[in-house]
Amino acid sequence: FVESIKFMSQNGSIYAILPSSVAISERDQQIWNYLTTCYSLSVIENSSRIRFGNGNPNVILVTLSRKSEYVKIEQFQDSKQTHDPMRYQVIRGRISTCDSKVFTSKGIPFIHTTNLINNGVVKPSLRVDNGKAKFSCPAVLLPRVGKPDIRKICIVKTHAPIALSDCVIAILADNTQDAINLHELLLSNWPLVKGLYYGTGAPFITVKSIKQLLCELELRAE
Repeated sequence: FVESIKFMSQNGSIYAILPSSVAISERDQQIWNYLTTCYSLSVIENSSRIRFGNGNPNVILVTLSRKSEYVKIEQFQDSKQTHDPMRYQVIRGRISTCDSKVFTSKGIPFIHTTNLINNGVVKPSLRVDNGKAKFSCPAVLLPRVGKPDIRKICIVKTHAPIALSDCVIAILADNTQDAINLHELLLSNWPLVKGLYYGTGAPFITVKSIKQLLCELELRAE
């Protein structure tokens, strides 16, 4: 899609069917921001009704054309700098379950999506070296990838250090009561949380979309 831009005439347009994830995934965020800043990029339709063989992926139909005035690269770089006033820190786990070398018989508990059950965290059987990515404060955990399930929005009340799978996202809180309030907030707004999961394969959620939702919910509460 991006490569085809060089063949587009000055007054021409490009139409493309793309995986819906390209518009929201953190991996594609930089190029998507560039296209929306430097060109006229519009999503015409967002659909899961299109079929490719036996598949039924979530796709978007987009159109792209040149703006009347070219936007300099410097302007694009400045536009990426945004202020994040949110009170909660949202982090993604960094440890893969496929990396067997990180697991030890001793160390800190390792939390994967399989440990998120009935809004609580089941005692993990795996541990990782104490030097691996970790946090040690109350938090709310939820799966980064997989079918949305309200029972997997789980609360951690302990200050003991834990490490997260790269399939888990944590919203860190200042104290236990803040974590409880946040947990209740997400549960009571489950349709909005569920709507954040997206993707052409396994549904996934991003740190950015969670931050945006929390900011919106905080504004509503003011």
